[in-house]
Parts: sequence; structure tokens; C-alpha cells
Amino acid sequence: MGICLTDAVIESVLRNGLKAIRDNPLRLDDLFSTMLEDHLSSHYGADAIAGIKDFILNNRISIVFGWNQIPSVLPCISISLLSADEIPELAVMNDFSQTIEANDVADIILSITPTSYNSSTGAITFNNSVDLSNITTSVLFKDHSNVEFEILGIINEPTNKVIFIDIAKIVDISGTCSAVSNLNFSRDSYNMIPINERILIGCHTDSAALTKHLFYIVVYIINARRATIVSRGIELSHFSGSDFSREMNFLPSNVLSRFITLQGITRFYYKEEEQDLASDIGQTVNVEREADQFPRTDETDFNVRTILKTED
Repeated sequence: MGICLTDAVIESVLRNGLKAIRDNPLRLDDLFSTMLEDHLSSHYGADAIAGIKDFILNNRISIVFGWNQIPSVLPCISISLLSADEIPELAVMNDFSQTIEANDVADIILSITPTSYNSSTGAITFNNSVDLSNITTSVLFKDHSNVEFEILGIINEPTNKVIFIDIAKIVDISGTCSAVSNLNFSRDSYNMIPINERILIGCHTDSAALTKHLFYIVVYIINARRATIVSRGIELSHFSGSDFSREMNFLPSNVLSRFITLQGITRFYYKEEEQDLASDIGQTVNVEREADQFPRTDETDFNVRTILKTED
């Protein structure tokens, strides 16, 4: 989720790729093996490959994000954004993407201290000053040892305060207990904007040959690690290379450059808002007269109400 930090992703791939080459320089023998073929060996050959290895192994190759840094940190690789455009063809209504649920701590609806528990009836009684009006059968009773029990019924009369749970349970009422929401997760809505990005990667040295060789090494790293780039959020479609003379106006004459343009799709996910969830939904039995046992057989004396609450 979140925004794909394209330049940071490319930076991490290049750093890891250069480290892998330094850890195993034989990769360069394979990459530049054509220098040993008859039509190139007289001008390049094994000495040229050895020179490339020496360049990679014994030089710090900085990765920068600003043109003004390039002259002072040669050799270096620059990463710049050419363009980032929303893709209308991939857009969806209201940019909606998905909802995600995450574990959360259930809200405490009421902290209460019981006076007794009858294991044969499942009745947990409370002092008459306790207000149980916010408790419904969808709420859970959590005892002093944090063990949760389903609430089966509630009596909330001025002189009779009772919560009913299942019978024959071991309930710790030695201290403060609580009534908690049965929701222990949150749900967020995420929107998504598809973006077509073009990234310019520059290879800069003070030598035409080294610039050319660094260019091929960067091309190799990008293509060899294409799956990694995709897994980090950039769906590469293609790349192109060039000597980008237009940008030479920004650089001194001793800086020789070659450029790679990467094009791919990224997706910008952002959280719209946390969804309101029903914290309590269920039926509560209101007893209109004195009752000392639950459930009762004369149900005509009971009114049933349904309560729906949402989180603030």
C-alpha cells in the first residue's frame, strides 16, 4: 500500500546489483564475453574486461538524484523523473481499490465489578447502581482473568442487575471485569491511482569508454532484476537508451553521459477513511417485572428490541 517510491526502488535495485557484481566479478566476464570474439579481441580482449573489473571493484559509484551533484561525485549514476501521468484507461469509479481489515483491540463498553456468579443459572449479578443499558447480547463479558463469554441475556431493572452467560462456567469475578465489543478488527477503504512513469537513469564518468561500459552494466542489472523491480511495485514495460545531448547544457564538458529511459506502471494507493462498523447488533431482552431465572417460560412478559450501533 501507499505510493510506490519509484526512484528509491530503482536505487535499491542498482545498489544491490552493483554489490552482486563486486561479490562475483565473473559476472562481468559473461556480460562482456563478446570482447573476446575475433572481430573485437584485437581492440578490446581480456585487457578491456580486466579494466572494467578494476573500475567496478576499485571505484565508488554514487547514485544521485540531482544534476548539480553529478560533477562532484564522478563516476555516478543519476535517477530523474521524466514524467508521471495518470492512466485514464485503468482508472475505476471514485478510484476505489479495496477494503483491508486489520486486527484491533476490542472497545471496552463498560467496566463493571460483579457481586456474584451462579453457575447453575449462568447469572452474573451486579450492584443496583450499575447501568447495563448499553449492554446487548452481541457484547462479550470479559472476566477479571480476561476470559470472554457470550452474553445470552440482560436484566436491567432498578433493583435487579443481571447478565446471563452459559451455565457451568468458571468465571473469575475477583476484581474488575468488563463488557467489550465483539469487534476486534478495523476496516479501511483504499483508493488507487494508476500512473505511467518514465524514469531517466544517467551513467556519468569522465571517460567515454567507462561511460559506455557502465551503461551496459546498468542495462544488465535492470533486466536481470526485472522480476525484483516488478515485485517492488513497478510494472516495467520497456526501456530505451540514448546519448541525451539536450541535458548536456546542465553539465560541464568533462562529464560524459549515457542515458536509459525506463517506462512502467505504478499504483498509488491511499487510505480514504476508516469505515464505520456496527459495534453492536443483536437482540436484547427487556424484563418488565421481577425475574430471578433466565430463560423464562412465560415469554409474553418480554419485549425484544434490536439495537444497531456504529463506532464514532
